Amino acid sequence: MGSLDAGPETQKPLRLVTANSNAVYAPPRNGRPGYLLFGLDQTLTARQFDATRLKLEGEPIPMTEEVGYLNGLRLGNFSVSETGVLVYGGKRGLAQLTWIGRDGKPLSTVGAPNNFEFFSLSYDEKRVTFDTHDSNGTLSLWIMDTSRGTASRFPGGGIAPHWSPDGKWIAFSGVADQWNIYQRPASGATTAERLTTSKNLQILDDWSGDGRFLVYSEQDPKTRNDLWVLPLSGERKPVPFLATPFDEKEGKFAPSRDGTAPRWLAYTSDETGAGEVYVQSFPASGTKVRISTNGGSQPRWRRDGKELFYVAADGTIMGAPVNIGASGFQAEAPAALCRPPFAEPLSAPSGGRFEASADGRRFLILAPSGALGAHGINVVVNWDVGLKQ
Repeated sequence: MGSLDAGPETQKPLRLVTANSNAVYAPPRNGRPGYLLFGLDQTLTARQFDATRLKLEGEPIPMTEEVGYLNGLRLGNFSVSETGVLVYGGKRGLAQLTWIGRDGKPLSTVGAPNNFEFFSLSYDEKRVTFDTHDSNGTLSLWIMDTSRGTASRFPGGGIAPHWSPDGKWIAFSGVADQWNIYQRPASGATTAERLTTSKNLQILDDWSGDGRFLVYSEQDPKTRNDLWVLPLSGERKPVPFLATPFDEKEGKFAPSRDGTAPRWLAYTSDETGAGEVYVQSFPASGTKVRISTNGGSQPRWRRDGKELFYVAADGTIMGAPVNIGASGFQAEAPAALCRPPFAEPLSAPSGGRFEASADGRRFLILAPSGALGAHGINVVVNWDVGLKQ
């Protein structure tokens, strides 16, 4: 609890309670006290709170163990009104990594269902690295063998892991201090190396095919999501790629040939008012081509650079033939390929619901597993009646 007033007389913020989530305040009503609601592990918990004295009172009161987290970021899926109505979302269903063809028909599954968030396919398609969250909301990284389906924990915690082209390194957004970019050998043998330093949330988007660049999205309080590029040689100083008043995110380098640096970058922007997929020259020189025609996100390149995939607003995987030539970049009209059953709403900020194989003949997606269904939204009226006063 802290004051929004500035000045030397402002009271320093007070630490109220150690919890695994955000907190919401329910003010006093009908002679009953106010409460602070927060998550302890997976349990929604209430505790009396005097907003005048800024003091918690009494013991924690467990409410329900059916509250889920959003995207593994310890954001509890619950809210409360001033009129005594409590709403909370149940635990999410588990997702299943599934190979599908261009027609959307399932081909095979990979490993066991899990609480997947982001995932990344290695260049040789033999391994997948992914992040998930444990029952208490703790984020963890894993590596899975795609042929055997076995998974092993990758040391440390983080989100949005991506493979280096040679498969020897994994870069990710870490949570040790800030949500900055780190890298670590895929063997996990040494400690993670911090690559960026920022107070803003940074989500890693891609590792270039020549191994020389990382691109990530950074949430700036003034310009929202911006795209930054981190060179992995020289001074390794991050440089802004696109920083406008619009949301730019989900950057993906175009494939490079013969070890040369990439010349184009695909990304998502809402400059038209809705998310659309664009391709911009790299480094940015003003040359930009819009790919999607009716909403789009999650751009993915075919390894030979002749096709760009993305997910349309209605969940359809689209494919646009493209040509990267010496004279520039050209794209044909995108065509609908399939509309697979994704495990999560496409509006979720994870941005990692599918990957394309090198030849573009199949996609690895997060599909519903059927092992555990989501419990929907629960509504409790007069939730505070009967609580121990």
